[in-house]
Amino acid sequence: MSFCVEGKCLIGHLVFHRLIFLNLKLGHYGHLAAAIVLGLACYLGLLPWFTLIAFVPVLVRGLIWLAQEPRPLAIHRLGWTELGHAIAFGVLLVTGFLLAH
Repeated sequence: MSFCVEGKCLIGHLVFHRLIFLNLKLGHYGHLAAAIVLGLACYLGLLPWFTLIAFVPVLVRGLIWLAQEPRPLAIHRLGWTELGHAIAFGVLLVTGFLLAH
């Protein structure tokens, strides 16, 4: 019995779509959990409220990535965009702490 039809592997196709569904399902919960934990940390006084500004681009970028169709990663471009996001996160986080005091 073959699981491949006309050059398409049905098992691989099924697994791929299940992983995408699971990623979307868990990804949204992960972003929701992160937002709740950050809000709780601010509410308890562990973080200044202004520091939440630094996490907005990270959460929005993650939600956009989860909503997009899967595509091959351009590793070189990914490295530069991650560097840009890291620098922006650091600047926004420091700014959030400075504005809080």
